[in-house]
Amino acid sequence: MGILDLFIFKGGKVEAKDLQKVLGSMGIELTSRELWELLKLLPITSDGKVEKNVFLDCIKSFPGGKYNVSKMENILENIGYELEDEEIEDLRNHLSDDDGRKVKMNALMKNLKPFTGNKVSANEVRGVLENMGIELTLKECWELLKTLPITSDGKVYQNRLIDSLKNFRGGKAFENKLETVLENLNFDLEKEEMKDLRRRLKIDDTGNIPLNSLMNKTSIFSGGKINANDIQLHLRNLGIELTNKESKELQDLLPFDDNKRVYKNRLMEGVKTYRGGKINLDKINDAVENMGLPLEE
Repeated sequence: MGILDLFIFKGGKVEAKDLQKVLGSMGIELTSRELWELLKLLPITSDGKVEKNVFLDCIKSFPGGKYNVSKMENILENIGYELEDEEIEDLRNHLSDDDGRKVKMNALMKNLKPFTGNKVSANEVRGVLENMGIELTLKECWELLKTLPITSDGKVYQNRLIDSLKNFRGGKAFENKLETVLENLNFDLEKEEMKDLRRRLKIDDTGNIPLNSLMNKTSIFSGGKINANDIQLHLRNLGIELTNKESKELQDLLPFDDNKRVYKNRLMEGVKTYRGGKINLDKINDAVENMGLPLEE
């Protein structure tokens, strides 16, 4: 083990001038520009040093950097994640590398989010989901478990379980627990947004909603929000021209939150069904792509 590795595993401070080498020994690569941006974020002491834990925490939220996939386990250990073999393999399957076997650090951190929080026993998954307002048959539960990284002690991260439901083809959500279901799926909808969603849902005779249908409908309540006053300019930048009257008519159809903001994806869904407006032919590709209708070559 070299001197740089001692810094990594033993804690303490690191010379700011050695940060690129320290990160490199972990398998994390930064360009000169990225290093400069990182250094601007770090509290460097008068003697030119920075706490190891501080810069490792900063790396977790830093938008730049890449790492070599062969050193992923080393990186995970250093940033405080203790994943078992099944979980690491599952994580690898959700990451795409470039031709040089490098992966962006922010992609790693995004895909690590499900591997946090509490764990649940595999044989309790069906009951846990039912308490959240989601019903699975025994067969559906078995199919879901086959997609999850169950560890040697028979457990799975609850956040990883929830994440898997977003693409699962089976299951039903209880309509009378819709707010609870959405909260557990990390959707935070306000009153008007919830009313708009309910109008879009098809509820069966038993008062349930197919889970994949629910996920399809909630997908438009994502993508960041935009202020009502900025909608006309935002659409113009995308190649969609609205008159002041048309902009007002469109806004009357949208579910704004208490701060007069609407999800961008919900806005584009509204544009698709609105009868007015014109498309700038010079930006037609941008316009149709942002409406989820990419042009074929």
